[in-house]
Amino acid sequence: PASVMFWLEAVEPEEEFIALLDTDMLLRAPLDPTALGATRGRVVSAEYAYLVGTEKPFASRFLEAEAVPLAARCGGFHIFHREDLRRIAPLWIEYTRRVRAFAKAEPDAYMDESFQDWAAKKGTVSAADASVKRSQALWQAEMYGYA
Repeated sequence: PASVMFWLEAVEPEEEFIALLDTDMLLRAPLDPTALGATRGRVVSAEYAYLVGTEKPFASRFLEAEAVPLAARCGGFHIFHREDLRRIAPLWIEYTRRVRAFAKAEPDAYMDESFQDWAAKKGTVSAADASVKRSQALWQAEMYGYA
């Protein structure tokens, strides 16, 4: 999210919509943001059903109670109106920082609350797999920062 904010501070995009994609994604055809449902005030994203941290108790650590139901299990790509992205980018950074700080301060609670079925699996996961999952927490924190 920081690179997006710095880019927007340095450049005035002509395009009305901005697509943000994961680095391992390819476009096989042109994107039509409006046909996909993007408007000012409405971002189009992919559903990432495994992001269980968008619910209680995890989301409640970072959001007001009335905002928790608005958190979305999304990632991969986002299509923003440029003005929405300007407004969202600083908040995205702030929430990502909060999620990462929690992950560092309380790694067991972070894993239990934000990784699907982790609490049930952690006793059966090898130390190597657990280490990989904990590393995954860093990039997943950005997804929760946006959600």
